[in-house]
Amino acid sequence: MQITTESSVASMNKPKISIIVPVYNTELYLRECIESILRQSFMNFEVLLVDDGSTDASGSICEDYATKDTRIRVFHQTNQGVTAARKCGILHSNGEYLCFVDSDDTITSDALAILTEPLQRDIRDIDAVVSSANKDAFISGHEYVRMLLENEKSGSLCGNLYKRSLFKNCRSLDLDKDFPIGEDYITNLELGLKIKQIVCLTVSIYNYRYNPASVMHVRTYTLAYEEKFRETVEKTLGSEIENFEEAWYKCQLRTLETMIVHRVRFSYDRPWIHRLLKLRHNYSSLTLRQKIILRVRHAVLCRYLLGIEVRIKERLKCK
Repeated sequence: MQITTESSVASMNKPKISIIVPVYNTELYLRECIESILRQSFMNFEVLLVDDGSTDASGSICEDYATKDTRIRVFHQTNQGVTAARKCGILHSNGEYLCFVDSDDTITSDALAILTEPLQRDIRDIDAVVSSANKDAFISGHEYVRMLLENEKSGSLCGNLYKRSLFKNCRSLDLDKDFPIGEDYITNLELGLKIKQIVCLTVSIYNYRYNPASVMHVRTYTLAYEEKFRETVEKTLGSEIENFEEAWYKCQLRTLETMIVHRVRFSYDRPWIHRLLKLRHNYSSLTLRQKIILRVRHAVLCRYLLGIEVRIKERLKCK
């Protein structure tokens, strides 16, 4: 563990980066997460551990680390969900940029050095730096939103840098606790609409841990949630939706695919699905998978064909 000295504390009064870690019942992994942050080669950061009503030893682990490193601050709140925990961290942060890390994951020791490198060498004003992209590029916020809608970039907030000012009046931080999946994606869409310049890096600096108890792995797929998610994306895009016509269409197709693959009961007569089917001839760049979803209007048969499509792709990759 790296312990800050008095002289280094003075330089931390206005840290370049605030690392926000929402914590909930991750005592088995929390120490490893915090250690990975404290091992950073880039030193100008603070850590905000937000204990979201943990019932295990997570809260005391956070307090223990705070007594050993002056860069760490701890906040405790009743259980309100990961989005509320992040909001708490943002409200108490001092950094110019924010970085989010989940408490059961880790980051590489050079993560912050890699993420801040574009900020040091580029004279342009950069609003965000994202890792694990499919290309190294300097793009606009509009292009970033398109990439998210077309699933060319993960919607996770973790492992990226965002200007703290982007989160001012951020509506997605007030998503209710009953929105446990997809909140990162919604937040990224809202931020993308504000972003002017963003750096995409292909390098991976974030290590996701398989946690069988996480919300992602215990979720139940339902028509109510999938439609709520779709409506929230539409609301987030607002009047800008007309600038993402094709990308928005493909985003909705992905929602329909999720429902089919995960055996969600639905009717093809639902208004938004009916519109997707009606507009299928308007777009020529659809993949085979997307065409199957649109043309085969029988969920069981469609799911079978999608499975074959996956196996064919895997076989082709092996050759």
